[in-house]
Amino acid sequence: MSNKELFKSSVEYKYSRNYALLFLVIDLGVILLISMFSLPLIFEVEDSKTGFEIFMVLLLSFSLIFVPFILYYVIRNIRLLKDVENYTFHETEFKEINDFFKTMYFTIVINHDNKKIKVDTRAIFYGGFAAFLPKVSEFINKKVLVAYNAQTEKVVVIKVIE
Repeated sequence: MSNKELFKSSVEYKYSRNYALLFLVIDLGVILLISMFSLPLIFEVEDSKTGFEIFMVLLLSFSLIFVPFILYYVIRNIRLLKDVENYTFHETEFKEINDFFKTMYFTIVINHDNKKIKVDTRAIFYGGFAAFLPKVSEFINKKVLVAYNAQTEKVVVIKVIE
């Protein structure tokens, strides 16, 4: 499996993809709801052109709310895949857990160039029930394959090994 394929199957890539899809579904739901409630009103307005313009303004303004969130997660994945060559792979154990609002992250120790480096993962783990978020219980006290970029000091969680 190539590095790019490993990154596409990584926990962080899936996390960003799932959030982009979630916001896309919410956006489409908003468009559908606005359409369902606004289209009948267009035909009740004397000037249907004005009604249609009001409908389009409503539709665009409400649907554009979610576009920045979708773009954020898509761009995050593009950047992740663009920088694959600068990462080295390490096996480590996820022991130290920290919380960040309602999500959690791990502080891990990796051996890089014969030095022990302490680094934090992204806060993408969740302690409760969420269908599309990685659960802490799946990673705590387990060996995990991570990718580390020494230049940016970022770590990407790839997968649980055991």
